[in-house]
Formats: sequence, structure tokens, C-alpha cells
Amino acid sequence: IGPLFTQSALEREVQAVDSEHHKNLQQDPWRMYQLSKSVLSSSSDGEAAHAYASFGSGNQESLPIANIREQLLDFYQKYYR
Repeated sequence: IGPLFTQSALEREVQAVDSEHHKNLQQDPWRMYQLSKSVLSSSSDGEAAHAYASFGSGNQESLPIANIREQLLDFYQKYYR
């Protein structure tokens, strides 16, 4: 039995992620974490940034709502079937 990934549940999850992201923007530990990530992402020698510097939080603008269900179903099929 696999998850349904209903559109309404996915929209609520996107809203929850967005709310958490906006809440974190005002917390100093989270801001220090983002600062350390940005320092690691700036490489003066042209080498690729460390994996730690990759994107770690989402919001409503960064999550592709239009086709998120199809992407989740593809991910589920690839990694959980």
C-alpha cells in the first residue's frame, strides 16, 4: 500500500513548510546556520562549494506547487518501490 499524495494534503504540507521557513527567519541560531552555509558556498578558487552549503529550507516560492504531486510520485516510485 502506497501513500495517496492527495493534492489537498500536499498543499497543506507546502503551507507548513512555508510557515516553518518564515518562523525560522527570525531565530538567531538558524540565521547563524545560514551564515555558515553561505561562507562555505563562496569559493574564491572556482572549486565547487561544499555539500553543507546546499539549499536547506524551502518556502512556497521555492516549491513547485503546479507539478509537485507528480514529482513526489516519481520520487516514491524510484526510491521506495
